[in-house]
Amino acid sequence: MTEEKHQISYAPDIKIFLILIPLISAFNYYLTYSNIALDSFTLIRFSVDTLQGFIAWWIVRSLIIWLDSKIPFLGAPVKRTIIQVLLTTVCGLGFIILSTELLSLLVYGKPAIQSFYTLDVLIILIWFFVINGIYIGLLLFKHLPGKADPRKESEGIMVSKGKKKRLLLADEILALSIGAGYVELHAVSGEKYFLDHSLDHWQEKLSQNDFFRANRKSIVSRKAVAGFESKENGKLMLELSDPLQDLELGVSRAKAPSFKRWFRPNS
Repeated sequence: MTEEKHQISYAPDIKIFLILIPLISAFNYYLTYSNIALDSFTLIRFSVDTLQGFIAWWIVRSLIIWLDSKIPFLGAPVKRTIIQVLLTTVCGLGFIILSTELLSLLVYGKPAIQSFYTLDVLIILIWFFVINGIYIGLLLFKHLPGKADPRKESEGIMVSKGKKKRLLLADEILALSIGAGYVELHAVSGEKYFLDHSLDHWQEKLSQNDFFRANRKSIVSRKAVAGFESKENGKLMLELSDPLQDLELGVSRAKAPSFKRWFRPNS
């Protein structure tokens, strides 16, 4: 997994769209064609259209996950929404148009018919707005005021010290870093714990509202950051609170704007 791995789980989005995409494809047929013959040709065409829909949705999903690491929604919701809707619609619709034209040339030896652009494209465009609305809705639902984050309140991170095990909630975690081949958890108490899974794994377990993936080797809690210093190369050096003052932690130039929005969301 890469550093761009999404920080917020959109589950159960995959289950939702495994059901929704075929339904969308069927509804599009109902809107587009007045007489639908139940023959092998229709079945093949429906299957191809549904496959196109799945690929277009996966492009949209991948772009949304990528944007999570570049422009966190909670840091700049209006800007993020505009960029997300425009980017996903252009890329997703572009794939649908290009693949349809290619299939039309291969099967019929000529470009797609005019009604594809005057009717089908318009219907598909509306569905891209619907898909974006579902993803934004899933994200906002997980961050409703007063809504407890189940991962933060009930799961936390299970740690071991000798033969003893205990559950550390998000409020007890300052940072996670890679050192000596292990992921180290730095607790508010000053203790360190060694974790079995990768940093990417734990990134998914922590709320992006409270934790930030500073670089490929560290995740930091908002409460652990007292401030930061800008360097000439565009990187940031974080000023950490006790007991992390001796830990050097930097943010790359590419992630610096996202960090500033995360650290000062209302500025």
